[in-house]
Amino acid sequence: MTAKKTIKEITIMWKEDKRKYVKSSTYSAYALILENHILPTFGDKYELLENEVQEFVLQKLQQRLRAKME
Repeated sequence: MTAKKTIKEITIMWKEDKRKYVKSSTYSAYALILENHILPTFGDKYELLENEVQEFVLQKLQQRLRAKME
């Protein structure tokens, strides 16, 4: 049986693998998105529910709309 991993642990492995296949600029963009958006919200979780992801996306869209209106 394998131990459960947090989203942060999974993203570390994903980034190590992804680095081999994308340009450094693309890798940097992915890393920034993870560090600034995904991991602060989901990093310590062991699983994600669909409604959590939907709520997260809606919040990000609302934040973007508010920023455009200012």
